[in-house]
Amino acid sequence: MALTGKLETEVEVKVAADKAYGIFRSQTHQLPNIASDMIHNAEIHEGDWETPGSIKSWNYTIEGNVLSLKETIEKIDEENKSITYKVVDGDVLKLYKSMKVTIQVTAKNDGSSLMKVIIDYEKLKEDSPDPHPYLEFAAKANLEAAARGHGTYLCWHADRRHEAISEKEKNNNNKGIKGEPHARDVRMKLGVWPGRAPLK
Repeated sequence: MALTGKLETEVEVKVAADKAYGIFRSQTHQLPNIASDMIHNAEIHEGDWETPGSIKSWNYTIEGNVLSLKETIEKIDEENKSITYKVVDGDVLKLYKSMKVTIQVTAKNDGSSLMKVIIDYEKLKEDSPDPHPYLEFAAKANLEAAARGHGTYLCWHADRRHEAISEKEKNNNNKGIKGEPHARDVRMKLGVWPGRAPLK
C-alpha cells in the first residue's frame, strides 16, 4: 500500500473568483469568526497572516475531536489564484509524515467561481487512514468563508458537492422559507439554508 497520496474536491461559490480568492489571500484571520463551529482559534506564531514562511496556530474540530496544528504558507500563485499551505506541527503529524493543502480558485463564465481543495500527504504508517475528514473539513470551511464573506447561502447536495448561492436564488427556490433545509428545493437534493451575515 502506498504511503503517499492525493485527495481533491471542488466547491462552487456564486461570487467572483477575485473576491473568493481574496478571503484566503488576506482574511484567513477571520475564519474563527466565520466558521466558529469548526475553527475555534487562530494565532500568529511567527511572522504575519499573509507572508510565505509565516507560521500560524489553529484550534479546530474534526469528527468531534478538538485538535490543533501549525501551518505555513509554502507557495502563492497570484496569477492562478492558488495558495499552498504546509502543516509543520500538531495532531495531523501523529498520522501523517507530511501534509500540504492547496486552495485554487477558478473563474466561471457566469461570474461565479470554483474552489478546488487538494491535499497531498504522506502517511506515517500503512494503516493510517486517508485524510478524507480533512478534505471535507477544508471544503466546508472554505465554502462557508466565501459564502459569509459575500452574503451568499450554503447548500449541501446529496452527492456531497457543496455550493453557495445568492440570497435571491435561495428565496426563489425556497419561496420564502427560512431556517432548516427544505426538501422542495428542486435544484438541491437536500435543500438550502442561510449562511452567516456578511463580513464587515
